[in-house]
Amino acid sequence: MVGIIKTNDIQSVDSDLCESITSYIYDSNVEPKKKVYEITTIYENNVKKYACGNKIYSNYDEAARCLKKKNRRVRFGLDKIKPFNRYDPPVNIKYIPPSKLSVINNGIIPNDACVLGLFSKKCVTNNMFSNKVWNKIWAGSDPKFYSKNSFSHFKLKLFKELNFYRAMHNAYPLFVDKTLTFFAQSQAYELSKNEMLYLDSISSMGEVVGFLNKRHISYLMKMWYDEILWHNFNLEVAQEESYEFSSLMWKTTKFIGIGIVERGDFIYICLKLSPKGNINGLFKNNISKSKKLKT
Repeated sequence: MVGIIKTNDIQSVDSDLCESITSYIYDSNVEPKKKVYEITTIYENNVKKYACGNKIYSNYDEAARCLKKKNRRVRFGLDKIKPFNRYDPPVNIKYIPPSKLSVINNGIIPNDACVLGLFSKKCVTNNMFSNKVWNKIWAGSDPKFYSKNSFSHFKLKLFKELNFYRAMHNAYPLFVDKTLTFFAQSQAYELSKNEMLYLDSISSMGEVVGFLNKRHISYLMKMWYDEILWHNFNLEVAQEESYEFSSLMWKTTKFIGIGIVERGDFIYICLKLSPKGNINGLFKNNISKSKKLKT
């Protein structure tokens, strides 16, 4: 006993030549994601009945209604037949490219996201290029996980974003150094304890420090990188308005350590860099324009 769909009903067909379509629904080597039901004929006390799943019916129409509920309707493809499930995601999705003006955080740029640096305070700007990078690295991340395990999740993303920017400026990627990480964490504790920002005067390492609300830490590297908007590539000296940018993009720098200390709703962060950058007279050899900015 088999059933066929005719208009909106399933009708029975008696034929010894018919075979079940179950074997054609999925490839034999692939386990179906959804169980496929069919109507089978059974006999109880010599009385013919119909089974659908684990339910038994005395007439075919009731079993057919059961089958329609369980399998919905069938959808025909190029090489197989699949049961249609209304909860399945759509298979044909039209891709709509983003607008030329990149968005941050569902189109909302947090104007109150700022970082206090050694020489100035920087806030999030609508830089199309860094907006795209931010979306690539941070979009979809849950901020509540940033501070777990000594900010390890946050550090990993910050490190990834930094090396992405460096690649755009023809600078080699940085590598995490345990010694630099130790000194960076120690310096971050000192900054937090003294509640102020300053550089380690006896350090031969490069250093970048910052203070910001921990709600905005995912925008930290973007804010530092966007100092490029104020950087003069023709000068051979360090510039206060782009001090962090040039420190992080310095070509001959190879290693980095990241230290973070949480203090209430804010964080102190210190980056140690080696070899040290921002050396007067060497800027043109170590700070190049982004591939996106070259004309």
